[in-house]
Formats: sequence, C-alpha cells, structure tokens
Amino acid sequence: MSLSHRARVAIVGVFSALASLSVSGQGLPPSVTPEMLDQLRSMPPAQQQALARQYGISLPDMGQRTDAGPRLAEPGQPLLSPSDQQYLEDFSLVPEGVDFDESENKRVRFGMSLFDSEVSTFAPTDNAPVPDSYRLGVGDELVIQLYGKENDQLLLEVGRTGEVSFPKLGAITVSGLSFEDARDLIKTRVAQQLIGVDAVVTMGRLRAISIFMAGEVSVPGAYSVSAMTTVTQALFQAGGITDIGSLRKIEVRRAGAEAAVFDAYDLLMRGDASSDVRLTSGDVVYVPTFDAEVDVLGAVKRPMVYELVGGETVADAIAMAGSFSRTAFPSSTLLTRKSGDLGLPSATTLDLTSPSGLSSAVKDGDVVEVPEMGELVSNSVTLRGAITRPGDYGWLPGMRVSNLISNARRDLARDADLGLGMIVRQKNALLDIEVIAFDLASVIASPNTDSDPVLKEFDEVLVFSLVTSDLTDADADADADADADA
Repeated sequence: MSLSHRARVAIVGVFSALASLSVSGQGLPPSVTPEMLDQLRSMPPAQQQALARQYGISLPDMGQRTDAGPRLAEPGQPLLSPSDQQYLEDFSLVPEGVDFDESENKRVRFGMSLFDSEVSTFAPTDNAPVPDSYRLGVGDELVIQLYGKENDQLLLEVGRTGEVSFPKLGAITVSGLSFEDARDLIKTRVAQQLIGVDAVVTMGRLRAISIFMAGEVSVPGAYSVSAMTTVTQALFQAGGITDIGSLRKIEVRRAGAEAAVFDAYDLLMRGDASSDVRLTSGDVVYVPTFDAEVDVLGAVKRPMVYELVGGETVADAIAMAGSFSRTAFPSSTLLTRKSGDLGLPSATTLDLTSPSGLSSAVKDGDVVEVPEMGELVSNSVTLRGAITRPGDYGWLPGMRVSNLISNARRDLARDADLGLGMIVRQKNALLDIEVIAFDLASVIASPNTDSDPVLKEFDEVLVFSLVTSDLTDADADADADADADA
C-alpha cells in the first residue's frame, strides 16, 4: 500500500523533528503532534534509524549515551573500561589500586547458611525417643517396670563391665546390643526365671560420649555430647563449617579408619539423612577443605555457587540450582572456564536442550550462565498509541487491523486520530523497516476490505492522538474575532 501525501508529510515531519534533539513539541510542523513525536521516540533506535534512512533523513546515533564512555582514572590509577571491570569482578583478579567491594560481589556457596551460627549448645534431650537400633554402652540407664505376681520399678545402669545387675536374676550383659535386642533379652529372662511376672523395658538417662571435631570447623576440639548425637548435630555444636570447608566430604573416622562420609547436599537438596550417622565415643569428625566449585548464574531457580566432588556434568549443576526458571533460554547457555596458556577465561556456548550439552563436564571455577528468553513473543502483533488496551496480541494468518480495532468507543482513546494509522513492519531478516499508512475510520467502517490492511507476524500498529490545544495564530485570532462579534 503506497503512502498518502498526508502520511508522507507526517512521517518526514516527525523524523525531521526527531533529528533535532532539542525539540520538545514547540514549533512542530502542523501535521506533526507531540504525541506522534513521543511515540516514534519510544521505538527502538534501530527501527528509528531504518525508517529515517528510507526518507533521506540522518538521525544522530540514538543508541549512544554521553555518560557511557570510559572515564579517566585518578592520577596514578589504571584505566579500566566497563568490560575490564566486569572481567575483574567475575574472576576476582583485582590489581592493586583498584577499589573493589568484595562484600557486595562475593558469591556465597550453597549450604553455608545451614551452619551459619555461633557455637551452639544444641544437643538431643534426654527424653527424646530412642530408636530400636540404638546400641547400649557404659553409662546408659534402663528403666524396668515389673508387674504380675510382683510389682516393682528398677533403674539399672550399664556398668563398666557392660552388664546390668538385675535383682533375683544376676548380671545380664547388654553393652553393644541394640536397644531392641537388650529389651527382648531382659523380657525373656524375666519370663523364664520369675514365673508370673512380666517386664516393660524403656530407656532412662543416656550416657555421654567424647568426640573430636577436626579440620575446617569453626571451633575444633574435644566435645562431650549425648550418645544420640549425629554428624550434623556435632557440627552445630562446633559452630559450623568455615568458608573453605567442604560440605560434601565430611568424614567420620572411627578407630583410625573411615567409618562414613556425610554429604550435606543429600540432606539439603533431597532430604536424605541416611548418611547422617550417629556418633560413638572416640569418633573424629573431620571436615576437609573443598576441592572444586561451580557458579550457576542467570535464569535458574537458585543461582548460587555449588560445591563439586568430581565427575559432575552441566546437568548436575543445573539440577543443584533447582533447574531452569520459566524465562530460561537454555539453548544458548554460556560456559566460561579458566584455561589456556595465559590462564585467561574461555567461553563456550552449550545447547542444554540436547543430551550432548547436558553431558558436558564441569570443572573447578566454571561459570554456567543461562540467558533469559527476551521480550520478543512469537506469533504476536503489537498495538500502541491512543488506544484503551495497548500491548501484544496473538497473531493468526489473515488477521487484519479490524481484528484489533473494531469499535471506536470501546477500543480507542477519546483523542485518537481516526484519519491516520501506521503499521511498522520488518521486511526481512536484516530487520529493514517499512511503514504502511491506513485510514482508521475506513477500517472501522469497512472491515475485511481493501482499506483494512492484512497484518503479518511482529507488526506494530500505531494509533496517534489529536491535540486540540496547539492552535495556530490564525485560528486563535479567528476565535477572538468571533467572540468580539458575539
């Protein structure tokens, strides 16, 4: 559709005004309203430049900002461009003389807040339920209630020989037995030797055990704790783990050998406490320094630094970060790695919608950044200007302007210009722009005709406003004369 003379004059006037950055709406051509100028200013700079070139008008580079260029440093300080500063912040390579606030940019490793507290007196209470698997030891107390021909309550403590001294039954060895086995043994002995008497066996006061906390804990040393204490409870009592301590390779050493390895990520991410073993007297809880970590950024649910134990892939890193957020664009994920002869970081683009991208290995110091999708919506057209419901609308083949604007009262603002509307269209993959003008009144009056333009995907429909306050001097004089004659 060719442009009418009015539309051509209006477009040329708008871009001529836009080329002068000092224009604020005063002295505009009669065919150009301030609203038209504001709406064209709101278009992306690339579209403004493309449209202006079609009408032989040279616009200043609207994408440049006078305050965005590099600035001179203070005397004796190195010059840093914005990209240099971002590089320094990302990899913490801060030279002397460069101010860098580590407190604001330091990334926290996931799980450190679990033990982020002062030295605690936390310990299981004596009246906590005792599982059947609990193993008795020296100092534990058994409460035995006898009933039947005899009624009595006995408090029996496990002595240093591992036995309890039971009246009328003698010594019974229980040390090393599980509570369930010790209970069954005592009930059986009572039933066999005390005819007509039954027994109920429960746990009384629990013994204290001595353990040693070593490695990267806040307060290492010897601790006397309840026999019900587990690895996590012992870490709480020792004030937690230091900044360089491992959360995934916490060792329990018993009698000089490794008895268990506790991975706090199993507990935090999957609720699996099976490796949070109960400690015994003489155990050493050792926290080594962490080996490796990966930083997951961008469109994930929990962007943080995560500890690695070896053999993890990008899929594992994304899973630790809670998977992708709803705005993620995983097919262009950036993996940055410190490598090369000079130790400079290298970047690799991964497609995390494919198995090959997800199976890529991650190493210490890697940064995985998942980008956002962006604001562009496929199968859409955009409606802007003097309308009641601006925004994006779904597009279908054969869709016309009348499908968006069919009723002047319902769809248009009161000051909408019914004589001129514009469609801004991307002609090709290079984002070249064309403008199609149409008569909005004809669209409303004669929908689905030649005067009702057919829309294409990504079209932008602009509806302008009429300004009744900007009268010419002649119009003002005519109004004044009319008032005087009246």
